[in-house]
Amino acid sequence: MLCKLLARKYTVFHIHSRYPPKMLTTIRRTKLSREPEWFNYKKVIRNKKIVDNITVIYLYRKPSSSLLSHDGWGMYHFNNIGLNINDVRLRKYFSKSEDTRLKYSLEKNDILGLRNFFENYVFCRTNMNYDIVCLKYETLWDNLEEIFEKLDISKDLLDHIPKKYSKERSAKQLKTIENLKVKYKDLEDIMDKLPPIFINHRHRR
Repeated sequence: MLCKLLARKYTVFHIHSRYPPKMLTTIRRTKLSREPEWFNYKKVIRNKKIVDNITVIYLYRKPSSSLLSHDGWGMYHFNNIGLNINDVRLRKYFSKSEDTRLKYSLEKNDILGLRNFFENYVFCRTNMNYDIVCLKYETLWDNLEEIFEKLDISKDLLDHIPKKYSKERSAKQLKTIENLKVKYKDLEDIMDKLPPIFINHRHRR
């Protein structure tokens, strides 16, 4: 939603890289996607004016809801978020079926590395020349005006915000959500404690 909204007025890229670069870089395409979705760690942007005109936003969402998303699951997505798709532990979860996600919710280990991904952006101290603006998906709609003001986003886009809606869930999906809340309790507790807008400021050395 946020990418499509901002793309009405700005150049936007939906990056899936697991690790934010030390110095802001250009972007590159993944092996399984036609769209540019990763940071290109080998090509650092040297022009300070360009860097200062770029805003890096990390939009995070609780696993108990994000893992039921159609686009947030499967081989292509797992590859895009930096997972080894040849890992035999991961391959059994490629299917987007409700049964597969329920099975994953009972898996003890965080095979998708969601906590690692979250901490890499929210608590990293490696972003040397740029800030990371961390936005909480669950409170996004309630804080859009404040977000737009802080990030100097055109208020004209507020008229194009889609309405927030909730989907009806099957009994199997509800059980999956219940299991995921237990599986990722520590991570979701951390998310709950963060403000709607949290800025991981650049760490100059």
